[in-house]
Amino acid sequence: MAGCFDFSTNSKSKETPIGLNLLWDYAYDLDGGAPSVKPLLHGSMIITSGDINVTSLKFETGEMIWKTPFEHHMQLMNRSFGFQNNVIAGSVVKKIMTWNVTDGQELFSFSFPDSLSFNDFKGISTTETSLIAVSNGRNLYKLDHEGNLNIIPLNARSYETTVHNNVLFAGQRMGDEGIVSAYNVHTMELLWSFNPGSFGFFSREAPIVENNIVYVGTTDGPTGSRNGFFALNAQTGEEIWRREGIFTYSAVLAGDRIFGVNGQRVWALDKHTGELLWITQGRGGHSESNLDYLDGYVYWAHGGGLHVFNAESGELLHVMPAPDGSFFWRVTAGAGRIFAQSNRHLYAFAPWGHTQPLD
Repeated sequence: MAGCFDFSTNSKSKETPIGLNLLWDYAYDLDGGAPSVKPLLHGSMIITSGDINVTSLKFETGEMIWKTPFEHHMQLMNRSFGFQNNVIAGSVVKKIMTWNVTDGQELFSFSFPDSLSFNDFKGISTTETSLIAVSNGRNLYKLDHEGNLNIIPLNARSYETTVHNNVLFAGQRMGDEGIVSAYNVHTMELLWSFNPGSFGFFSREAPIVENNIVYVGTTDGPTGSRNGFFALNAQTGEEIWRREGIFTYSAVLAGDRIFGVNGQRVWALDKHTGELLWITQGRGGHSESNLDYLDGYVYWAHGGGLHVFNAESGELLHVMPAPDGSFFWRVTAGAGRIFAQSNRHLYAFAPWGHTQPLD
C-alpha cells in the first residue's frame, strides 16, 4: 500500500471500543491443528484452509461459495496461497495442488518423487505461466500449468520468494550467512545478490517490494549471527538502510511504516529511514503467527489471543482469546474486516472501535 497514511484512524462510524465485534464465523469440518496458510481475499471471497478442504466463503456473510476436499491430507501447509489468473495453489506433504478460484475445481497437481526434496511449509510464488516453489536444498522448482516440473539449481538455498515486475526476489542462505538474491523470472539469470555479512537467514517472511525498494528481514541463523531488517534497491541490490537487532517472523508494509513480529514483540519501522518507531511486548509466550494492518491498527494472531495495537503509538489496546477456546494462528485484514483463523473456526470481526465493517 503506497502513500502517506493517517495512523490516527478513520473516525467514520467510530464507537467506544468494548472488544472486537463478531460479524460471523465458519466452523471447520474438524480440528485442523495449527492452520498454516493465511486466508486469501479475492473479489467477494475469503478463501481458507483450516481443515481437509479449501473453502471459499462470501466475506460479507460467511456463506459458502464452494468447498474442495483433498483426500489423505490435513489442511494446507504453506504459509500463503499462490494466486495468479484465477489459479490458486497450495501444498501438502510432497505435493503441490491447484484449483480454479471461481468454482474450486481442481486443475493440476504435482507429487514430488522421493529423489527430490520439497519445502512444503514455504509460500508458493506465481508468474503468468508457472508456480515457483523451493526445495530443502539449493534447487528451485518451476511448475507450469500443464503440471511439468523444471528443476533449477542455484548456488544458495531459498526460503520465501516474491515475484515483482518479472523479477524473482528470494530470501536465501549461503553457508552460514543470509543473503537476498534477484533473478530474471523467465531465464533465472542472477541479477544481483546482497550479503550483509554474518547475519541470519532471510527465511520466514517473503521480501516486500514497493516503489523499486525491497524490504526484507532475517530471523534464523547459527549461533552468533546477527539479525536485522534491510531496505535494498530492487534493481541493483544496493543497501539503502538497515536496522540491526530486529527479528522478523512476519512483516507488513502500510503507508510509511513497516510493522513486524519478532516472536514476543511487535515493532514498527519508518520505511524511509529504518528508524525504530516503537516496539511493544505482547501477552503470553513466543508466537510466530502473522500480523496485518487496517485503518490505524495492527492485528497480531498470537496463539493466546488476537492482539490489537495502536499503529501510531504501539500501545497494546486489546487481547481477544479465540471464542472457541483454541488458539489464533493467522489473520487477514481487508475489505473493512478482520479475518482471524483459529484451530476450529474462521472468524470475521469488525475492526477495532467499530461494530460494523468499514466501507
